[in-house]
Amino acid sequence: MNILGFVSMFLVLLAILTASFRGKIISSRQIQNSYVQYLGALRDVQNKFEKTQFKLKKQKDPPQRNPSNSPKTPSIPKKYEDMPECARLNLWELFTRKSPENKALFESLVRTLYKEKFFTVRGGVSLCDKLIEKAFEMHKENPQKLLHLGKIDLNDVDFQSIYYHLLKGTAIYDETLGTPPLLEYVKLEKSKDKICLACADKLMLSALFGPKVAQILYDEKEHEDDRLILTKEKLEGILNRENVSIDPNFWNHFYYKHPRKKKNRVTITGSKNDISVKQTVTLSHS
Repeated sequence: MNILGFVSMFLVLLAILTASFRGKIISSRQIQNSYVQYLGALRDVQNKFEKTQFKLKKQKDPPQRNPSNSPKTPSIPKKYEDMPECARLNLWELFTRKSPENKALFESLVRTLYKEKFFTVRGGVSLCDKLIEKAFEMHKENPQKLLHLGKIDLNDVDFQSIYYHLLKGTAIYDETLGTPPLLEYVKLEKSKDKICLACADKLMLSALFGPKVAQILYDEKEHEDDRLILTKEKLEGILNRENVSIDPNFWNHFYYKHPRKKKNRVTITGSKNDISVKQTVTLSHS
């Protein structure tokens, strides 16, 4: 009996030890797998961060121009996407709220870029008004869905053809040659971004202040490392001297200085199987 009891107790202890050891092995493997998945999720976050940062870095800086003490070369037609996004007119308020101020800015811009092409009338409605109305309807039907300039359906074949042509423009253009792409002068972002006058090109400046003032500002820009050094007071002085007036509401839509570096903090989520990781990172672009 004593021997049987001893053997039974030994077997029970052995079973307990075996179960405990097996549990530790399983637990260790689970921890190892979780750690491997965690590292994979971190790599996913890093990859997403690098892709996003690379897209920002791809934005081209404005082309270099001649310094004031060197002879000027003949002007050549400019190529697509010379102007940075900070200098583009944001149409979000116009397309989602039909903001009168933004409409006046937009009409001034497209009239400068395309003369009367954007005001072609069909059925008593201009292309400009049709675009605004259709974009507003699309947003009203699905406010959560972001609008895209290339996906606005005008329900008119002729209008759609003209709109796409102006939206895309030509690869090379200037004031007299080719068609400026509308995509270079406007953007559609859920924000209240203002127009950065320091980076605006001559056509954008012409749309805002007229060709004479635009030329004055553009000439100054050439001598300042392609950055226009401007203040509200200086701009008001130039407008008064040239006897040019603008819509008083336009003043609320301008930035006068361009930040050399802009940092945005965003949260990126990475995942690997059942493990998810969130990290807040800083995206920077000039």
